[in-house]
Amino acid sequence: DARQLPPADLERLLDMQITHGISFVICDLCDAKVRPTGVVYTCAAGETTILHPTTYDVCEDCFVRYAVEGLGDEGLATTRRGSVDPPHHF
Repeated sequence: DARQLPPADLERLLDMQITHGISFVICDLCDAKVRPTGVVYTCAAGETTILHPTTYDVCEDCFVRYAVEGLGDEGLATTRRGSVDPPHHF
């Protein structure tokens, strides 16, 4: 039996996360924690695709790097191993 937090408790928990910079979202491309007030791009297909059955969260830096600037997949594996400079913050 899953319990849900009352709205007031949920709001208090979210306020605490923002105040203390606690994040539960990790970018699935670079493994960086996304700031509580940061931008996260999530696939519109949600959990319906075999490519990412537990959703797919991408930080703003990776979205710009791969979707806007067009860096190909060849850079992805080396980025995750840490041999390429981390994404720059604008």
